[in-house]
This record gives sequence, structure tokens and C-alpha cells, in this order.
Amino acid sequence: MQKLAIEYLLATKERYPDNVAFVEGGSRVTYAQLWLRVLALSRLVRSSVPGEARPVVVSIDKSTDAIIAILAVQLSGHNV
Repeated sequence: MQKLAIEYLLATKERYPDNVAFVEGGSRVTYAQLWLRVLALSRLVRSSVPGEARPVVVSIDKSTDAIIAILAVQLSGHNV
């Protein structure tokens, strides 16, 4: 299931980069912007969590940041 979410995001970003992925406060976040945020955080996770497929706890209130964090952990190869 993890791979499916990342594959869906990447495919959507490639096909519709300027489409709105979600509205955050008063601003719109496109799929391209969402991908860049997920990618940046996944790099941080990779550099901070050694090994592969390690469990990573995401403790954030329900928000767009939570979605980004979960996707970033999955992209990094670890488990949420």
C-alpha cells in the first residue's frame, strides 16, 4: 500500500503538476509543490534514520503536514 500512494502522487505530479492537490489555509498547493515538500522531507528522514524499512513515528495533528510527513517517510523507504 505504501508504494501505491507514492506512485499515485508521482504519476499525478507528472501528469497534472499545476493542479491543486489541496488547499492549506488560504493558499493552494499544487501537486508539483506537494512533491517537492515530500521529497525534501524524505531526504531529511533518510539522513536521520539509519538502515532500511525502519519504523518511524509521525506525531502530528491531522493536517497537510501530517500527510506530507507520512508520504515522506514512505518515500524514504521506512515504515510509518
